[in-house]
Amino acid sequence: MLKTCASIQSFCCYTKVGLAVAFPVLEAMGIECAPVPSCLLSTEVHGYGDFYITSSTDLMKATFDHWNRENLKWDSIYSGFLGDVKQVDLITDFVKKHRESFVVIDPVLGDNGKTYGPLQDAQIPGMKRLVSVADVITPNQTEAAFLLDLPQQESYTVAEAYSMAKALLALGPKTVFITSINLSDADSSKCHIVYADKNECSLVSHNKYDKLYYGTGDLYASVLLGSLLHNVPIKEAATIAGETVYLALKKTDEAGYTNIGHGVQSVTVLPYLSDKFKKYFN
Repeated sequence: MLKTCASIQSFCCYTKVGLAVAFPVLEAMGIECAPVPSCLLSTEVHGYGDFYITSSTDLMKATFDHWNRENLKWDSIYSGFLGDVKQVDLITDFVKKHRESFVVIDPVLGDNGKTYGPLQDAQIPGMKRLVSVADVITPNQTEAAFLLDLPQQESYTVAEAYSMAKALLALGPKTVFITSINLSDADSSKCHIVYADKNECSLVSHNKYDKLYYGTGDLYASVLLGSLLHNVPIKEAATIAGETVYLALKKTDEAGYTNIGHGVQSVTVLPYLSDKFKKYFN
């Protein structure tokens, strides 16, 4: 049987972020993905003017209750953008009922020094609780600062980034990846990820693509999770995730997408991932 993942994230009717990225990517990697929408949106929150959003908290609670009655087990639990502060406790309780699961929390709160809106402001205290039950967390540099109650900075030294990663470990997760962090004293031609666990802090770097689209954090976390579920060594998994993001950005740009709010076109890297992980399809 395939590995399984309960993936709890937003779903956009148009634009490639959240579940629209995680579901096909995990399936392409040989992992059965059970999607749980945290909220439904007409589009991504940036790039398309006014958008519609509705929370799926009742659906989430009913789904978890049903799954637990059926005694369903999960190789992994993965959460991203949440639609309601109440969902933090629902997910935390779900994780605690499934101690066997490998838990990845992408604490989606904001980017470029700002939260994604009032809802995410309110979620910062809850997100601190949620990351405490994680095996792996994948904040970007903005989210790392929010979780640590630090002022936002445009860039960090490597030493400062390592200090942040160690402080995030103190919140409870076993492993931290601070993604796409801007380092003032490292190679500016590369995209840098700060990796930390109880034994070390280090950098994992990969090629940087000059153009950005939303959804790259979702893509990175999804590929990282899929790789780790297949027992790929952790730094190799981070490298695969970074290379996949670079490839997706390049292909999305070459395909002619001009609105970064559309999100990264993850379908362009599915053949790459399915070929790389084809031995797990059995």
